[in-house]
Amino acid sequence: MTGDDAGQQAITYYEVQWDTGDGSWVLLVLQSAGSYTYSHTQVAGITAGGAYQFKYRAANQHGVGEFSSIATIYASAAPDQLASATTANSGATVVVTWPVTTSDRGATVTAYRVKFKGTDNLYHELAACSPADGGSTADQAAFTNRQCDLGMALFTASPLSLAIDAPIIAAVEA
Repeated sequence: MTGDDAGQQAITYYEVQWDTGDGSWVLLVLQSAGSYTYSHTQVAGITAGGAYQFKYRAANQHGVGEFSSIATIYASAAPDQLASATTANSGATVVVTWPVTTSDRGATVTAYRVKFKGTDNLYHELAACSPADGGSTADQAAFTNRQCDLGMALFTASPLSLAIDAPIIAAVEA
């Protein structure tokens, strides 16, 4: 990389540091620009769900640049895939229920995304079954109970466009 920010000179190395949690910054990665060689420090004691802070900077023949803004990264990943959702006909209402995730993988589940398979074989999210935003009492109940009740008319309209006797297939993401 060259340009105004690098004084028109190539970057010679990049440095990444992390905050160990007590305010002291430790070198984590030092990589020579333009090569795949680098040195790194093995990090132990990472706690699932914990917040960790990082910053980086670059150097060239003019010296070492300023550190970047601090980035906070959480030690977590997307929750495990849920088991299948179920749909049941209750008169003019379709009741969708789904199980709790077997592992939140380090971060509390805060939302669910409920999608339905349309005649186009794509999954569509319906605003009427949107416990993901957690804004209203109904949304919070859907989130807590892992259940959403929808009027049958939503399934025959676009974008799903299902026939009256078509199966209703739901998929839920945590």
